Amino acid sequence: MTEQQRCRVMRAAGDLALQMASQEMDKMFGGLARSSRSNSISFSYRVQPFSPRPLPGIDEERLIRVRTCTECLNHYAVFVERRLLWG
Repeated sequence: MTEQQRCRVMRAAGDLALQMASQEMDKMFGGLARSSRSNSISFSYRVQPFSPRPLPGIDEERLIRVRTCTECLNHYAVFVERRLLWG
């Protein structure tokens, strides 16, 4: 995984976590009065619509080829091919 791909995945995962937390908070507090006050304790809850941030773009080298691991059969991309010279 390239650095750009990692940043993209982390952004999407972070936004998904925020969205899930927001939904759970709305489940917990959404049925309560939006603002309540009793004795010296004050509680208020405000819903804001969640909008995920745009994912960062990917500007990578041109793909040379796709390879398949002989052990696990996962596919992976090769952007630069280097040959080792022996001897």
